[in-house]
Amino acid sequence: MPGPAPTSFFPQRLPTRKDLLTQAAYFVDGQPVGCGRVRLLADTAQLGAVTVVPAWQGKGVGSALTVAASELAASLADLVWLRCSDTSRALYERLGYWHADDHALLVAE
Repeated sequence: MPGPAPTSFFPQRLPTRKDLLTQAAYFVDGQPVGCGRVRLLADTAQLGAVTVVPAWQGKGVGSALTVAASELAASLADLVWLRCSDTSRALYERLGYWHADDHALLVAE
């Protein structure tokens, strides 16, 4: 079960981009122990960069951040998506995300 919700969101506009970036931070005793972000891209919202300091991993902080960021993303767009690693996939699936597609990055030589 996710821990308590993060204490605050910090909406900010990136000066060089037109998308909206919203950061979610999780604080314990005034110290940040985790963060995540929601970025609007076209008509979608991308959830990403959910990070928790090692001492707080496994205590529900990542889950709480992901749930809060997912709820925010869903309020901003009909389609919410994320990229995940093999290690984070179980967390996202447990929180209701499902695998839709694998993709490849193509780079010109």
